[in-house]
Parts: sequence; structure tokens; C-alpha cells
Amino acid sequence: GVVSTLRLFSRKIYVDSKPVKMFGVGEVSTRPDMRGQGLASQLLEHVVSALKRSNEYAIGCLHSSREHLQKFYNRRGWQHVAVDYVDIQTSVCLRELALQTEPCTDYQVREIDWRSRGDIQMLSAAYQQSMCLLNGPVVRESTTQQGTDYWHRWIGSTHGLVGYLAVSSDGTLEQPLAYCLTRSKPSEQSSIDVEVAELCTACDLGEDQTGSTTSEERCAAATTCLYRCLLTHLQQRKEQQGSVLVTVSAEKCLAELLDLSSLLCCVSANASLPNVHPDNAQKSMGAHTDNGFMFLLLNTPSLPAAAQQRATVPSTAGTGQTTTASAEARVLESFCFSRLDLF
Repeated sequence: GVVSTLRLFSRKIYVDSKPVKMFGVGEVSTRPDMRGQGLASQLLEHVVSALKRSNEYAIGCLHSSREHLQKFYNRRGWQHVAVDYVDIQTSVCLRELALQTEPCTDYQVREIDWRSRGDIQMLSAAYQQSMCLLNGPVVRESTTQQGTDYWHRWIGSTHGLVGYLAVSSDGTLEQPLAYCLTRSKPSEQSSIDVEVAELCTACDLGEDQTGSTTSEERCAAATTCLYRCLLTHLQQRKEQQGSVLVTVSAEKCLAELLDLSSLLCCVSANASLPNVHPDNAQKSMGAHTDNGFMFLLLNTPSLPAAAQQRATVPSTAGTGQTTTASAEARVLESFCFSRLDLF
């Protein structure tokens, strides 16, 4: 019978804004009575050797939170690449929000239909605009049935997410402005806790017809409206007048790119009202690092030119000083990876 197994996942990730093919390793297991014989090691070495010969993949990825397993993979050439996360919490009063939220006029907000090809394509477009600027996010395509299924089954259904999409329209064609993916969590008393698992904005839609509003300003406004409509929607469903605790744990690079801290402050403080400033919002922030990601370079020539140089020249940019960082860490500098894509 089968005594040792592992599962391979085929993905693409953004490296220097270019899609790079990556394989993932997961579900490594050995039957308890057969452990200690090096079976998992042999299996992993066989798979990596075969993938190297194929020249199909540039890099491999796995994730483990257990220190002894990290040492196991490190001895076999896999290198740590840390991901920094920012944790933001803010509280919103539903009663005040319901009274003060004004209807959207320049765009519409609706709940995402995970079975709609059109909604998936707009999600993918907004995701690509933000994520391609970072190193490490998984490429989520929507041009094929496989890509649509990934959004629907892996991202939406697997994690039990409810999504909201903000779109603008010129009367004939809808364009994505922003989206957020959420799930509600049990909470004490009458409050509602909402975890924002992912939020993205499409930041290069250009200026409006009058040229008075930049794409970044319009996207920020759309995202703020998205949050406020979401919270109002929750209030209507739950028929509660209490508060909502909104929790966001986002990759640090993405949080800085989208300025999530300021955005949540605006939502919490109802910043569209006179005499209300985001600094008055109740907010808590924290940070943590995930050291469980490990990578293995297989085919450096398959990387973009700048990443190839980082992989082969072990020095910090512009200083000429040698760095102790691994080639994998140099290739994936400022690494960003969504937990929703973990395999």
C-alpha cells in the first residue's frame, strides 16, 4: 500500500510585475509505522529533481509553522522568506452609520456572485492592478474555466467568504473599482465582528472625464463606500444597533500600497461628516511576521532580468556590501503572499 505521499500545486506568482511559474508542496505525510526511514526525504528529492530537469518551474514554495519541519526542509536547500503583516482593528457604530451614510452616486456596490463569470473577471482585474506591483502574490487568472474555478472554489467557497464589489459604469461598460472579501465571526453581547480577509482597488483607471479626480482618489472613495455599505448591510440583516469590530490582517506591503490604516480611520470616524477627522477614530494596530514560508530556486534564467541579478549577485542595492540573505530572499524582496492562496 501507499506509505508516503506529497501533493504538488501548480501556480504562478508575480516577481517584478511578471508572472513566474511556481510549484507548491503540501500535504506531506508518511504512515506512522513507516516513519524514520527517510521516505518523505526520498519522495521530496525525487520530485524536486524531476522538476529541475523539466525546466518548467522557476521556483518552489511550501509553508510550515512547525520548527522541526522547517529545519527538515532547510537541510534540503529550502530557504526562509518572511512575510510581514499589519493587524488593524477599528470599531464602527452601526446606528450612527445608518443615519449618516449617503447613497453612492458615482458607482454601485453589490454582493459578489461567485458563480458569475462577469463578477470573477472584475475581481481578477482589480486584484491584478494591486498585486502585480508586489513580489510574491499568486496570479489569479479569470480568462479560463480553471481560473474562474480557482476564484470560486479555492478563494470563495473554501474560506466561506462573502464579497462586495464596487463598480463604475459609463452606461455601457462596467469597470471594477474595488472589492473586499469578508467573513463574520462570533462575538460577545450584541456586537458583530467582521474579518476583512482581502481588499483590493484597481488603481490605474485613469482620470475622470473632467480630470478633477485622480484614479487613486476615486478608488479610495469607492473602497470607503464599499466598507460603509457592507456595514450598513450587516446592520439591516442582523437588526442591531450596536457596534461592529472590523479586523484587517493584511500583508504590510499591501497595507502601505492601499493606505489601509487611513482608510479604516475614515470609515470609523464617518469622515465625510463636518467636523469629524480620521484622527478621532478608535483604532488599534499591531504587526507580526510569518516565518513559515520556504522557497527553493530551480531555474534562475526563467526569472525577470532584475530578479536574476538579485539571485546571482549577493550584495545590497547601491552599497556594494555583501548580504547574508539567501538567493530566494533576494529574489522575493519585500515578499507579499495572501493566506487565501495557501495550499
